[in-house]
Amino acid sequence: HFLLVCGAKSCPPIKIYEPDSIDRAMQMAAETYCGEEVQIDFETKSVSVPKIFRWFSKDFGSCEAEVLSFVCAFLPKAHGAALLKMLEEEPDDIVVTYRDYDWRVNAGGG
Repeated sequence: HFLLVCGAKSCPPIKIYEPDSIDRAMQMAAETYCGEEVQIDFETKSVSVPKIFRWFSKDFGSCEAEVLSFVCAFLPKAHGAALLKMLEEEPDDIVVTYRDYDWRVNAGGG
């Protein structure tokens, strides 16, 4: 979901990948996308994610908490650790929202 995309503005950027570095490219693509698109407000215990995490939720986990746990691995370390702690200590208090998807073509210029 982070490499082979449709080219919409809400998708990760389209890039060319080399077979010998595909594992690192997948890691970097997931880190970049999650780092830029996952918004966490630790005060209100709210997490806002793109709808791709709802549409394909079973690819990321069997429930919302597992999806968030998956995302933690690709966030900047401090944010990922803080979200994991929140998931462990107060999972029922976390409010997840799914942002609308921007289907316009990502022409690369913003």
